[in-house]
Amino acid sequence: MPRSLWERLPVLVALTAFALPLLAHGLIGTTMRYSGDDYCYAGLLRQRGLLGMLSTTYTSPGPFSGNRLSLTTASGLADAVGPLASAVLPGLALVTWVGGLMFLLTQLRRFQVHRLGLSETGLLAAVLVCPSLAATPDPIQSLYWRSAMLPYLAALVLLIFILGLMVRYAAARRARPPALVAIFLLSLFAAGLSETAASLQLVTLGLLAAAAILTRTRLQQCAPAAGGLLTAGLIGSLIAMAILFLAPTNWALPENHPRARDLASLLAMAIQNGYLFAYRSVFRQFGPSLVAFSVALILAHRRTRSPDLLPPTSLPRALTFVLGIGFAVVLLILTSMLPAAYTRASYPEARVLIGATFVTICAAAALGWIVGSWTSGISRLGIRLSPAITGLVLISLSIFPVLAAIDTLDQYPSYLRWARFWDERDREIRTARDLGNGSVDVMLMDNIIPDVAELQPDPDFWYNNCAEWYYDLRRLSASLPGWDS
Repeated sequence: MPRSLWERLPVLVALTAFALPLLAHGLIGTTMRYSGDDYCYAGLLRQRGLLGMLSTTYTSPGPFSGNRLSLTTASGLADAVGPLASAVLPGLALVTWVGGLMFLLTQLRRFQVHRLGLSETGLLAAVLVCPSLAATPDPIQSLYWRSAMLPYLAALVLLIFILGLMVRYAAARRARPPALVAIFLLSLFAAGLSETAASLQLVTLGLLAAAAILTRTRLQQCAPAAGGLLTAGLIGSLIAMAILFLAPTNWALPENHPRARDLASLLAMAIQNGYLFAYRSVFRQFGPSLVAFSVALILAHRRTRSPDLLPPTSLPRALTFVLGIGFAVVLLILTSMLPAAYTRASYPEARVLIGATFVTICAAAALGWIVGSWTSGISRLGIRLSPAITGLVLISLSIFPVLAAIDTLDQYPSYLRWARFWDERDREIRTARDLGNGSVDVMLMDNIIPDVAELQPDPDFWYNNCAEWYYDLRRLSASLPGWDS
């Protein structure tokens, strides 16, 4: 039954509110240029071309992780556009993140997982993205810095699209060869962006394969098609994992480079790091997780009029879903800890954890959906809330993203100032080069990305060397004053 305007208005208000911080992040993203490793990708592309950069960095030590062929390819394509690509990618990542979730949720409707309309689907997608950005340990690197966004956030977005395509083709109950090839290639590319992306993708697809085998609902009719699609995805992911770990550069690491000594120590460190992640996330993720839980609960409670295929309508079934979600979350978090434990014998860098953060936010929303569906399913006991109350709750929850958008926009002037100085410095370097100067001194600027160095006064600093390749200079030093004026 179509809903009245007054029933739809709270959803539209909430959707607008949760879109505001995404727009704010996209606006700040337009101030991005080259920082840190970005110079190295751009410099090698200029010096050797895309194929030369791929082969050189994969077979011999380079200034970045050359075993990640997908990341090298994506960075090279971005550098073919120039610094402008770095200004476009953050906003593009947000649009595709929300769009991918809407695509996946829309496809899930084919299996009667939900009955959400377009605006409600958009709200749920935005609610999964906004809290994830708010809760992730390093949102600046994870979203704004291209060299960190592509291997982790972009890989996550691609995985969402892969799952959406799998659901779409599985619903047709026949996996055609073009669909299998598409899933294989996307899985190969997405997993090749980073070791963490490959691990998360493998375990996610493996969990879904197990669910497809063990399910006892009419979803079994789609199991053959789903099995073929998941197999294609798993094969692509495994090949990407092999490419990552068999790269010659991995064996060229110094002997004193820390590594996990054996499987037992590797698993022990992953479990310890998973515990640290959970401990450190209690306060940082509590608010965002509560928002995701509450909005999903309200949407399920408002929309579920009759039993769906998957949402539980009895307490035992609800508990089964909760236990399953808990097991999947723990496994995925541990999986995201494994690459750092293996390659560095340490806790993952903050930018790596956006995938684990997204998993926990999705789990909170899933639990909210289960509670909302369950309360709706037992409405005969008088637990169903009126549309006025649920609408008021949605509007109240909209305060939090509005405050987040205001806080994000407060940072815009400092980012814009950095971008203007960067553009001016870029013009000075190019002008000096065109006049025949092979040795150039420019302004020393503060770094806008935390823990990512800018060009330094020392011309032998490795980012300076990468920038020399990019600008085709003999020597480049950032030693002149002007930033504080």
